[in-house]
Amino acid sequence: MIHLLLISLLSLLSLKHNSETPRHPVIVADTIPPIAFTEKADAISAALNLEAALRFNTLKVPSDRATWDKHRLDLRNRIWKAAGVAIDHNLPLDYRETGEVKLPGYTIKKIYFQTRPGVYATANLYIPDGAGPFPGVINMHGHWSEGKFAESVQSIGHTLVQHGYVVLSIDAWGSGERATTHGEFEYHGSNLGSSLTDLGETLLGAQVVDNMRGVDLLCSLSYVDKDKIGATGASGGGNQTMWLSAMDDRIKAGMPVVSVGTFQSYVMGSNCVCESLPGGLTFTEESGVLALVAPRALKIVNGLKDSNKAFFPSEMLRSYSNAKIIYSLYGKPESISYSVFDTPHGYWPEMRELLIGWLNLYLKGEGDGSPVKEKSFTLLSKDELMVFPAGKRDPLVMTTVEYVKRKGKSEVDKVSNSKKIDQADKLNVLKSIASIPDDEITKVHQYGQKDWGTEVLLETKNLQQIPLTVKPAIGKNKPAAVLLFTDKNDPAYRKEIINYYLKTGHTVVVADLFGLGANSSPVADQVDGSLPRFHTLARSSMWLGHTMQGEWSSEIGLIIRYINQYYFPSTLTIDAGRETAVAALIQSCLNKNVTNAVLRTSPISYMVDDRQGIDFFDMSRHFQGIIPWGDISLLTALSGMENITFQNPVTLSGRKISDAEWESFRSNVMKEMKAAGITKGMKIGRE
Repeated sequence: MIHLLLISLLSLLSLKHNSETPRHPVIVADTIPPIAFTEKADAISAALNLEAALRFNTLKVPSDRATWDKHRLDLRNRIWKAAGVAIDHNLPLDYRETGEVKLPGYTIKKIYFQTRPGVYATANLYIPDGAGPFPGVINMHGHWSEGKFAESVQSIGHTLVQHGYVVLSIDAWGSGERATTHGEFEYHGSNLGSSLTDLGETLLGAQVVDNMRGVDLLCSLSYVDKDKIGATGASGGGNQTMWLSAMDDRIKAGMPVVSVGTFQSYVMGSNCVCESLPGGLTFTEESGVLALVAPRALKIVNGLKDSNKAFFPSEMLRSYSNAKIIYSLYGKPESISYSVFDTPHGYWPEMRELLIGWLNLYLKGEGDGSPVKEKSFTLLSKDELMVFPAGKRDPLVMTTVEYVKRKGKSEVDKVSNSKKIDQADKLNVLKSIASIPDDEITKVHQYGQKDWGTEVLLETKNLQQIPLTVKPAIGKNKPAAVLLFTDKNDPAYRKEIINYYLKTGHTVVVADLFGLGANSSPVADQVDGSLPRFHTLARSSMWLGHTMQGEWSSEIGLIIRYINQYYFPSTLTIDAGRETAVAALIQSCLNKNVTNAVLRTSPISYMVDDRQGIDFFDMSRHFQGIIPWGDISLLTALSGMENITFQNPVTLSGRKISDAEWESFRSNVMKEMKAAGITKGMKIGRE
C-alpha cells in the first residue's frame, strides 16, 4: 500500500532509491521475527489511518474565490468520473401510477418512473390538497430494510406534506421494492452493490442519478414550484442528501441528518459501499463536497450518541469548518449551519421539527428557522404504501442482479467479439483500473527454520512487509512455486499442497499477502463482523485510490522478483486460490514472468450469475471497470503463461460450471488471444 506519510519518512530512514541502490536487496539475518509475524500486529490499520489523516490535511478547500470557482468545476467533473455514471435529463420520465391513499388534507400516490434507460425506481409521492404550487422535497432513506415506508422515512413524508410540501420518497437502488425478490427486503451494499463497481459504475453514483431524476420529476409536476426544491434524509439517506445537494444546483435547501463527518473517518469503518467513492480521498475531503452546495442553504444535523465514528459530531465539525470558508467567500456564512441533538443514530421527532422550521425559512420565506411543532399522523402499513402487490412487481423495475447481468453481458460480448485488441493499451488500462503501485524490495529479513521452511520477510520501498515461508530446492535451476492461500484454506489442505511441491523438487514459497494470514488486520476483521470478509479493507483501500487486487498483484510481482534474484528457477508456477487467483492472473499479464498456474476454485467471470451465493467470494475481488476491460477471459489470454489449470472453476456465486460454460470461456480466451496477436500456444485445462 502506498502510504503518503510513510513514504515521506523514507529520507529519515535513509532508504535511498537512486544510483546508490544495490542490485540485490540487503539481506538481514534477524533472530526475532518482526511485528508482521505476530497475531496482534495491525500495521495495515495504522498505515491506512495515517494515509487518510495526511489526505485530510492536504485536501483543503481554496481560500480565494477565483481559485474556488475553477476548482468547483473540476471537482464536480472528477466526482462524476469516479462515480462512473452519467445523467440524461432529456430521458422520458415515463411516470406511472398504480394507486393512491387518500388521507385528511393530502394524498399519497404509489408511483414508478424511469431514471436511466430501462431503469425504473419505485416511490411514494405525498401531495397536499390544493392547487399549489408547493415547495418540493426529495426524502431519501438510509439503511432501513423497508426503504421508503420505514417508520423514520414515512414520518418525514407525513410531517412535511401536512405543512404544505410535496414529498417524493424514492426506494434507493437495490432497496425497498427494488430488492432482488419483491416483498423481501435486503441490504443493497457489500458484494451486491459492489457488483456495479465491476461494471465501472458505483452504487453511490446510481443513487445520485436516481435522486436527480427525482428532482426532474418534481420539477415536471404543475403543482410543484420548481424553484423551491429541498432535500433531506438520515444516515445513508443523509449521505445521499449531501451528494444530491452538491451535484444538483436545483436543491435550494439540503438537510443531511446523522451522516456528515469526514471521509478520513470512513477509513477502517463499516460504512456501506453506497457511501463510497473510488479514489475519493485522492482529490477531495467531505468538506469539499459540502462546499459544492454553497451558497445554497445547508443544515447539518448530528447526534451526540451516534455509535458510528464517521458520524461523530467531532468529525462533522472538522468538515463544517472547512466548508464554511467557501460560504464566506460567497458572502453567505449564515447559509451553512449545524445542530447537534442528544440522540443516537436516527431521524428523531425533534430533528423533524427543526426540519419544518428550517425549510419554511429557506423554501417559503417564513419564520426564522426555529423548530415548528409537527402535527399528529398515523403510520401506514407497507401493504398500503407498496407500489405493487407483493411478488407482482412490473419487470421494468430491475434489480441489481438483473441490471448487472444485462449490462455485463453486453460489455463482455463487445470484448470477446473484437477483431483486434491492442495489448499494450489494454495492459496500461489494467494497471490503472487495478491501481498497481510501483514498488521494489529494499531488505530481505531471514529468521531461521520454522516447521518445513525458513521465515523470511520482504521489506519494500513503500514500507510494505510481505511475510514468506521459503524452502529452497536442492540443486541449481530447479523449478519454483509460489503458493497463495486464503484464510478459508484449512491447515490440512495447505499442508497437502505444500508437500506436493516439496516432493516434486520445487523451491517452495508460501506468502501471506496484504490482509491475509500473518499480514491480516485484526481491526478490519473485527469491524467486518457479519459483513463479507474484507468489507473494511476493500472499502478503505478504494477510498485512498488503491484496490486489494492491485496490492496483491504488486506483492506477487515482488515475490517473483525475489525468487528470480536468489534462486534462479528453471520455471515458475503460481498456485493460487479463490480471490488470489485473479490477482495472480493480473500480475502475470503485466509482467509475463510466470510459466504455469494452478488456479483453485477460481471464478471464470466477474459476471454475477445469481443473487444466491453472491458472497461466496469476498470483497477483495472488486475493482472498477474489470468487466468492460475484458473480464477473466482476457486476463487469461494476456497472461503469457504456457500452462493454466483451473481446478474446480466456478461462477461468481460459487456454482460449479457446466461443460458448456467451460467451452464458452475457453473459446473466448482463444478468440481474444487471436485478436491480441498472440501466437504463442497456451494450454488451458480444467480439473
